Amino acid sequence: TTVLLSSANNIVLLPNLSDYGIFGGKHSDLIPTNDFKLYELSSQLFTDYAEKQRLIKIPEGTTLSAIDNGLLNFPNGTILVKTFFYYHDKRDPSKGKKIIETRLLIKSGAHWNVGTYQWNDAQTDASLITTGLNKTINWVDSEGVGNVISYHIPSTKECATCHSSNNTVIPIGPKVRNLNRDVVRN
Repeated sequence: TTVLLSSANNIVLLPNLSDYGIFGGKHSDLIPTNDFKLYELSSQLFTDYAEKQRLIKIPEGTTLSAIDNGLLNFPNGTILVKTFFYYHDKRDPSKGKKIIETRLLIKSGAHWNVGTYQWNDAQTDASLITTGLNKTINWVDSEGVGNVISYHIPSTKECATCHSSNNTVIPIGPKVRNLNRDVVRN
C-alpha cells in the first residue's frame, strides 16, 4: 500500500523503508548506501533518551545552497532520514540495538512530504504508519541502570505540526548554524 499525501504534487510514500534503498546489507546495522550521507547537528532535540542517526540524500548533479537567513535551499528530490533507536546496553553497543522508527522528509517541487516508518520486531524493515502509537522500550543506560519508557511514535499529522511554518512542512534541524561543527568519525 502506498499513501498519497499531496495530490497536487503526486507525492507518494512507499510502503516499506527498504523500498528507498537507504541501508545496505543487514538493515538493522543502519549502514547507509553510497547515496545517503551521515550528518550531525550541533543542537539536537531531546527524544526520550533515544539515539539518532541522520542521513541525507541529495540528487546527483545538485547541491545545497544557503539562503541569506541561514536556512538551506534543498534541491528537488532531497531525502532527509532520521532513525531513532536504543542500545540494549549503552555501556556496550556491541550488544545491539532496538530500532524504533525512521522518519523521512522528501522534497517534491516546493513541498516536503513527511513519512514515519515503524521497525518490525525482527529489525529487518520498517512499515509506513499514519497514526501515532506508543511502544514500551527497555534499555540499560551508560551508568548500568535499567530503564523502561513508553516511547511515542508520532502520527503523520504530529510530524507535520512540528515541521510546519506558514502552513508548509519544512525541515527544522538542518540549518547552517546547526551544521557548522567539527565532526570526528572512526
